[in-house]
Amino acid sequence: MRIFQSNGGQFEPGTRTPTTDGRPPRSRMPGQVPFTNAVLQRHGGRTLDPTRAVLRPGAAAPRSTAYRSGSLLLPEDLLTDLTVVAAINDAMQTASVQITPPTPLIELVPQLRPFEQHLRDVPRAVPLRLRDDAAPTVVDAWAALQALRAAAFANRIDPRVVARAGLNHLLVGSAMSGIGGSPVTEGSPVTEGSPVTEGSGIGSYGQPGSGGRAPVDVVLAAPPRRPLDQLSSGRRPVVAVLDTGLGAHPWLDVPEPGGALPADGFVSVDEVLQAVIEAEELRLQAAGGTVQILDTVWDSPIAHDTLTGDVDTHAGHGTFIAGIIRQVAPDAEVRAIRIMHSDGVVYEGDLMLALRMLAARREHALTSAQPDPRDLVDVVSLSLGYFDESPDDEAFTTELARTIQRLTEQGVLVASAAGNFATDRPFFPAALAARPLGDGPAVLSVGALNPNESKALFSNDGTWVTWWATGAAMISTYPVDVRGSLGPAVTATAPNLPALPQRRDSIDPDDFSSGFATWSGTSFAAPLLAGQVAASLLAGAETKPELTLAALDPADTIRRINQALAAIPGAVHG
Repeated sequence: MRIFQSNGGQFEPGTRTPTTDGRPPRSRMPGQVPFTNAVLQRHGGRTLDPTRAVLRPGAAAPRSTAYRSGSLLLPEDLLTDLTVVAAINDAMQTASVQITPPTPLIELVPQLRPFEQHLRDVPRAVPLRLRDDAAPTVVDAWAALQALRAAAFANRIDPRVVARAGLNHLLVGSAMSGIGGSPVTEGSPVTEGSPVTEGSGIGSYGQPGSGGRAPVDVVLAAPPRRPLDQLSSGRRPVVAVLDTGLGAHPWLDVPEPGGALPADGFVSVDEVLQAVIEAEELRLQAAGGTVQILDTVWDSPIAHDTLTGDVDTHAGHGTFIAGIIRQVAPDAEVRAIRIMHSDGVVYEGDLMLALRMLAARREHALTSAQPDPRDLVDVVSLSLGYFDESPDDEAFTTELARTIQRLTEQGVLVASAAGNFATDRPFFPAALAARPLGDGPAVLSVGALNPNESKALFSNDGTWVTWWATGAAMISTYPVDVRGSLGPAVTATAPNLPALPQRRDSIDPDDFSSGFATWSGTSFAAPLLAGQVAASLLAGAETKPELTLAALDPADTIRRINQALAAIPGAVHG
């Protein structure tokens, strides 16, 4: 295993190479997330077709993206200003839609009261509804956004207001998924019409035996983990994994669903944040939106809308990631936050809410005489992303960049998967690595290597990919309670040998009761680097008192994280 820092997509020593104006470079390849109609319908989504998209006058054609068609993302400080809301509704008349301000977040979830001052501008998913005087039409967030932007360019609404409005994108987990060599069509890049197809070299990564998800067994014991009182670092480094949530596994100290997590276990949860995500989704559902509710921190293994009992494409994704971190940083803590559905889909509103809550809790800790350990995060691992429809449009900057900047300016490192579409089209949030985000550490955009340290054929690439780590044919933990319906290809009995077990099988491709699997994707390169950073943070804190993890001042944390990056074993640095 080796980790490389990239220079312009090469393995030569160097540093980040953003464009001169700080924007991700233009891509040469089309790259898109090929969601199926079933996935889009399940999540109230739509694919933006550049050839059919409505446009404001003078606007360039967008690029393809996927988004939730019935809502826009707007910050709460705008939604609490009724004058601004009226201006937004007036500007959207041509799209025949309007909004109603939602209940303030701290009223919806009273446990957030201590963080009120840090959440005043938190992005909210706001449902769009037809105006009472509208003719029958389709509610479309893209059309509503274009109406807002047209009004801004005509000076009928403050452009600064419109710049903070955005689509509620559908993101996808960055794992190559497939069982039995069949193509995967649920939120995965291995689909018909994509450059990543089953018959291609790239599609081979979705097949068991070639790096695809498949059960294996491991004879090693869990990497030893020291008790907290044996650490001289001040506390454990915390890696927040925003993913599919918890799966039962002894290596991770996670019991069967419903069991209590042990104190100082390897994996913890943020119950308040999980309650906020559920409350927001229930609010959208009550307003008539098509929403799949994440009502628990536990992973959901079986595929939606089917009677076949298939294991869903991204089931076990978060557990696999947590196991990678356990292998390289056993003395760290993983904070599991469920925002990804088991079909690999993430709502941008849920991602933004989770990131802003992490930032708010971290900011709140600075003002506390005795900070709550649950408020502290050192590294965020994101194995998900989307293709933005207009990454070069500086008139409408992304709220996602501002949200991540709130974390990085506190010295929280964000490691993000570069994506699996074999394109150089910027994939967000990883492509934010090419954009300066204040004084904090840059986003780490992580591409995937094969076991022999060549670049994985599926991995996205480009000057915005700033780090590379092993991500193909990885072995890690998988929920022990996941058993699909495929069964072994061959089952034999031995009636003449009664002293031997009666059942003899070939390998069951979706019985993961061994608790381990092999899998591929940039999804797994990003947490490998995140885990290495956590281990480096701990090593630095235990050898240099000035790098103690107890220090929370942003200047201290930024210096600490930069030194941890520079000290990663095996990395190539400029």
